[in-house]
Amino acid sequence: MPIRARRRPSAALLGLLVAATLTGALLAPDRLAPAVTTGHADDVDRVVRDAVKKGTELLLATPEKDGAWTYRGVYGIPVGYRVGGTSIVGLALLQTGDRVDRRKNAKVLERATLFVIDGLSDPLMDGTFKDTYDVRVWGQTYALQYLCALRAKNPSWSRKHGKKIDAAITFAAEALIATEIPERGGWNYSRPRGGKAPNAHGSFVTAPVVQALLEARARGIDVPDAVLERAAVALERSRNAETGAFTYSGAASGRAGRTDKVPGAIARMPISDATLLLLGEGSRERTRASVDAFFEHWNELEKRRAKNGTHEGPYGIAPYYFFYGQYYAAQAIEQLEEADRPERRAKLRDLLLGIRNGEDGSWNDRVFEVSRAYGTAMAILALTAKDLPEPASRASAKPAKKRPRRGRVY
Repeated sequence: MPIRARRRPSAALLGLLVAATLTGALLAPDRLAPAVTTGHADDVDRVVRDAVKKGTELLLATPEKDGAWTYRGVYGIPVGYRVGGTSIVGLALLQTGDRVDRRKNAKVLERATLFVIDGLSDPLMDGTFKDTYDVRVWGQTYALQYLCALRAKNPSWSRKHGKKIDAAITFAAEALIATEIPERGGWNYSRPRGGKAPNAHGSFVTAPVVQALLEARARGIDVPDAVLERAAVALERSRNAETGAFTYSGAASGRAGRTDKVPGAIARMPISDATLLLLGEGSRERTRASVDAFFEHWNELEKRRAKNGTHEGPYGIAPYYFFYGQYYAAQAIEQLEEADRPERRAKLRDLLLGIRNGEDGSWNDRVFEVSRAYGTAMAILALTAKDLPEPASRASAKPAKKRPRRGRVY
């Protein structure tokens, strides 16, 4: 067999490597895109593989003693953030860990899975809402996403824990259903009127919760149609018909606040439109417009990446929505028409490579080093989105014929 000559990296690709691994500076999308798209496809793929590999190695090397990866929020580290952060890393390692070190990945994921299951049994993770601000919804949502993905992939090490995993899936799904906002539908972690009263939903919370519940429904969990219908109505009411922006909280009105203008809404627009598609609503045209708005105003997100404070600046963007936006933009791209995907994948790839930490290969949108595992996992999921399993939809996830026994995770 003839030996193929190895292609030398193009000058454009070398330029990308310098920009992506040494500077990490604020770069506009139109400055980043040509650096990769003019390089040879094999060179570009190699850069992405190397970046994903290094990020995966970091995740495999950095779990804490109890098997978790901590995400630090604005108000400390509640159990919901630890469960949610660990689950997001688990999702990334399910996708890429075996390519790096199959044996280590199995060991790391098994400990992480047991941490997530044990975390769901914490009294602060049950199906209630405490006071007016309660972030357990994040832990429940991403635990459900992760455990459903784990059961779908069904690696050999996980089979001995099958009953525990299934019980935890039921438990998390029921907890989310129980904490749906009364009367109005949807979910939010901020409820000024208390957990048992009608409150404004948050589109950025409602959309991932719906996706998690659809995954659970695909596994036979009873998720009532009425819950999904109310969520669809809530998301649709969040959308400004003229601009396509989704509100931060509540229904759209004629007068948009700073967070509800398009530049302030781009992190939640793609996921909201993509989730409506999964519910059988919305359209691909609207989803494409949301993705394009994300790229057009991407620098407004970048200005707030790894900064102090919360909703600051002219558009009230909080830094912790940065990688949330990147991952769900990648997911939304995969729901577009096939012809609309390649160019947008390349744009997102270039942006993500351009903000990677050149020293350790991580991504982080917070000022806390402990949160780099979350950012790295979300970036890996975004870079590999075209290879991820297709999300469950309302059409593909039929209602359960009978309700499973109530889940217990301890």
